Amino acid sequence: VPVVAGAGDNAAAALGLGVSRHRKGVGSVSLGTSGVLFLPLETPTPDPEGRVHLFCHADGAYHLLGVTLSAAGSLEWLRKLFPEASLETLLREAEAAPLGALGLYFLPFLAGERSPYLEPRLRGAFLGLSLAHTRGHLVRAVLEGVALSLGVVHRVMRRLAQAEAYLATGGGSASDLWLALLAGALEAPIFRVVGEEGAARGAAILALVGTGVYLSLEEALRATQLEAVPGPPPVEGVGALLPDYEAWVELLLERYRRLP
Repeated sequence: VPVVAGAGDNAAAALGLGVSRHRKGVGSVSLGTSGVLFLPLETPTPDPEGRVHLFCHADGAYHLLGVTLSAAGSLEWLRKLFPEASLETLLREAEAAPLGALGLYFLPFLAGERSPYLEPRLRGAFLGLSLAHTRGHLVRAVLEGVALSLGVVHRVMRRLAQAEAYLATGGGSASDLWLALLAGALEAPIFRVVGEEGAARGAAILALVGTGVYLSLEEALRATQLEAVPGPPPVEGVGALLPDYEAWVELLLERYRRLP
């Protein structure tokens, strides 16, 4: 029985989407329990401060990986606080709330944070909460907070690699509102992939190459490429929230880094 080397979940998912050195400037964004940005690189170019990860890619080149630990995990945490409401209801309420959620910010550090802060002691917070805020504002702030967190990661990664468009994966990518907020934060178009099956598809592609069905990964990716359709247009003005978001993060970082 042939045994073929596989890949980590995000690397396999990126392969399943067709992300490689042969599609320059196209990365992937995953909205699963964690949020992950994946960008291919031709040469090994590390971030000088080590804020994002650099790995070898299956195509013989390299890739950058940036991770927000609590993405859809943050939304699931909030959903459990309102068991009487369906996820669909919560998302409708969030869509009805204005951009910026009336000055409410959510920092999605419910499990510490990897990129770009590398601080396991960091914890999440709602900041700017007032009597004017409703459940919909809370949900909106969570969606925006995750998008802004990945926007900060994107700004680190785009200094090292081309980032002209992203292919979406993960359960959170089913939300038009979340993808639109994310496209605004990343300042790049996001596409959905028809028939996307995540990491399992990438693992299958590796197996097809490893067993000789295809002679190269490039050939396999061409033969199995999925149709990509444009996601929702970006929400305008998301980027304007970043300075205040980053200022709140810096305040918390200073406090948590003093902890033993």
